[in-house]
Amino acid sequence: MPVSKTENNKQSFFAMFKKKQKVFEIIIFSTLCVAILTLFYFYFFKSKNETIQVSRNETVSVVDENSLCDILKQIKGVGAVDVFIKYGDEGQTVLAYETRVDINGDIITTPVFSSGDVIVVSKTNPTISGVIIVAEGATSLTVRNDILNAVSTGLNIDKNIIQIYEKAI
Repeated sequence: MPVSKTENNKQSFFAMFKKKQKVFEIIIFSTLCVAILTLFYFYFFKSKNETIQVSRNETVSVVDENSLCDILKQIKGVGAVDVFIKYGDEGQTVLAYETRVDINGDIITTPVFSSGDVIVVSKTNPTISGVIIVAEGATSLTVRNDILNAVSTGLNIDKNIIQIYEKAI
């Protein structure tokens, strides 16, 4: 039996519809795979924290030394005093970073900003490696011991890295 033209058009329409449906299914499947891979990437390689070295702010050590001098002068028998604090390192600042993938698939890591400032996750102070104290009253063992205990407690350091000398008059 010959197939009529309208029936032939119906068959070609359904064949074309099935092809378009297959293409649509492939597009949906591909999109779903990309979404899953993106979620997988951000789950395992999400924002990270990196540590960077930052220079010690000189005003911090001046404030520490001046504050320590002011406190030590108040101890009975110390008299005039000068303090020098030696730092062994510069301390560290840990910044918040975010990692993302751009359109080309490149991985980009950038610091996280809030109100124009970089977000700081944590900070460590410089490590004190030594303290020199020159005091007028350092001839007295009692005054030396008082200075040693005050500096050790105030800076939370070991007494072995503190040296106390008598100030020349």
